[in-house]
Amino acid sequence: MKQQDLSAVQQFNARFKIIAVLFVLVTGLSWYFTYQTEQFLLAVKVSSFALFVWSGWEHDLLRHREVYLKLFVLSVALAAAGYYFLLEANADLWLRVTKMSLISLILYLPLHYLYKSVYDREPKIEKTSGRTADRMYSFVLVAGTALATMFL
Repeated sequence: MKQQDLSAVQQFNARFKIIAVLFVLVTGLSWYFTYQTEQFLLAVKVSSFALFVWSGWEHDLLRHREVYLKLFVLSVALAAAGYYFLLEANADLWLRVTKMSLISLILYLPLHYLYKSVYDREPKIEKTSGRTADRMYSFVLVAGTALATMFL
């Protein structure tokens, strides 16, 4: 691993500790202090969507197994909580958002390997990326995540 990548992963690890603790605190405290399922559900939904945004923000670091696995474990925990309440709350669309980060991370692996095998470089997810291949990669990842979230 390059020195620059090692530094980026170390910075991610520091952010991960803080953000993971915040996810757990927000969801746990919402249940502990309110004892209301609706408040807990809101915390799970917000945490899940925030994890989706965060994994998109950290997209360039997902190629490192350690980073991917940490985000994957956190997304599995939030998706499991969302799935449990999805069964209880008659399939609310916003509860489906709890699977969004998990689906995005699952789609990332085959798309990333396919892209790397075809273009022999890392994909870039940027608004200003001039390459059509990067735009198509981004579109398939985001659209696939949105469609799979709605229909699964």
